[in-house]
Amino acid sequence: MEDRFKIKRKKEFKIPKKNLQNLIFLIFVVLYVLFLFIFSQKGFYLNDGTDVLPLSFKIGKIENSYFYTTSKSIYFLDVEKFTSFTFFIRNFEVDQDKIFIISDNLFILNKDLKVIKEIKKDGFYPYELYIFDDYFAVKYLKKDSLSILFSLFDKKNFKELKNLKFENLTSMPYSIVFSNGEKVLVFQNDGDLLIVNFNGEIILQKNVRPQNEILFNPKGLIDCEKEEIVLYWQSYSYTSNSILFLNFNGDIKIKFDIRNDINEIVKIGDKFYLLLNDKILIVQNEKIVGEIYYPFLKPSIIYSVNGKLISIWEFENFQSEYKILKINGKCFIFKGKFKDIIFNSESYLILIDSKIYKLSYE
Repeated sequence: MEDRFKIKRKKEFKIPKKNLQNLIFLIFVVLYVLFLFIFSQKGFYLNDGTDVLPLSFKIGKIENSYFYTTSKSIYFLDVEKFTSFTFFIRNFEVDQDKIFIISDNLFILNKDLKVIKEIKKDGFYPYELYIFDDYFAVKYLKKDSLSILFSLFDKKNFKELKNLKFENLTSMPYSIVFSNGEKVLVFQNDGDLLIVNFNGEIILQKNVRPQNEILFNPKGLIDCEKEEIVLYWQSYSYTSNSILFLNFNGDIKIKFDIRNDINEIVKIGDKFYLLLNDKILIVQNEKIVGEIYYPFLKPSIIYSVNGKLISIWEFENFQSEYKILKINGKCFIFKGKFKDIIFNSESYLILIDSKIYKLSYE
């Protein structure tokens, strides 16, 4: 029999389960961001920055004047004065009334950005600078092989006093000048630890590699106040790290095994802050005493300025242009690439992309 009755059914709108999960997660992330924006008592969004030239990457201060560097130039912020270089600026340090520029050579500038000294090393380029009370030291790398040259200079007349060379290395070790420019430490990925002075005299030579452990990417930190050496490296897999605390005699005080990547270590006061993939671990007196962790965030940068802990946090499983800057617990939200921060007695300047933000401590 022909069905003469036609029933109209209402179409039901259903969200696919996968899309529903994504929508719920997106709503949660939005609410979380709003929480950071609105309810954080010490946090606010960075805006209204001062435009600076593109490719700016670091801020400095000499006496009462601020300056910043681009890829090949250095500019004052408040006056139209600058100095340019032929090759890229890799880094700089300020010592009293002088600016040390690390480029293809080492350039020393006065407070008016005039080059008063250029120091060259044939076949080598400056890589790191260490400034002490009466001396400064430069780590040079050879351009065509794994060789390191350390030079010690008098700060008054820029005269080279001594140098020390390590040649034909199988890999690039962790190395540093410390103890007021008197000692050089070299830590290689086979576990060999060497401390020498600039006369080449061996102060300490020891292999600190734990049994049956392979070392990758050796790093370290020197604590001259406590006369302590902190060494760390990746071991076994790329998600496991080991840390050694040694005294200046080479005696191992304690060893930690961290089942996570250790990307950086900084020391503030008597505490060490370990930058892991998902949190910051706090070590004090060779013990793990705490951690800094925020749900759904991961730390990407950590360092210290004037005894303040600086950390940058990004969303862990969510692509976002927004990042979070923490300064001793104080929170700022921003968009773009964080590059540098500098403090004075009343405020601090933050360089993000090609803008500088000046903030007070209030």
